[in-house]
Amino acid sequence: MGNMANYYPEYFNGIILDVPYFDVLTDFSNSDDYFYLGSIENPDEFNNLKKIDPYQNIKPQDYPNLLFFGALQDINVEPSSYIKAVAKLRQTKTDNNVLLLRVLMNSGHGVDLGKIQQKQALIYSFMLNCLPKE
Repeated sequence: MGNMANYYPEYFNGIILDVPYFDVLTDFSNSDDYFYLGSIENPDEFNNLKKIDPYQNIKPQDYPNLLFFGALQDINVEPSSYIKAVAKLRQTKTDNNVLLLRVLMNSGHGVDLGKIQQKQALIYSFMLNCLPKE
């Protein structure tokens, strides 16, 4: 959904990014990960990785309303990945749409059962905010 926000922002009033994977080039700089998408040391593979890296493709433009969810204890998606993306979006985007980040401090990949109702309430209020105001 990060790439959808970058390449096709006009198609959405709002996007929910739940533990989004945003920093492909940094994550694939480890040689153990070359198997998945390619090596950053190979110029062709580097350019392909850069094209699909949502963080690298954040640019000055209007973005839809964005709601990021993450968890500080997530071992699958490094929190710094989407936190950096939110910071870059706040500096770069050219609109006044909502940009929210909710990081659960004691959760892993996904959400704690005790927090599901809070998360659902935030999602519903975000979605209602994204409805056309006519």
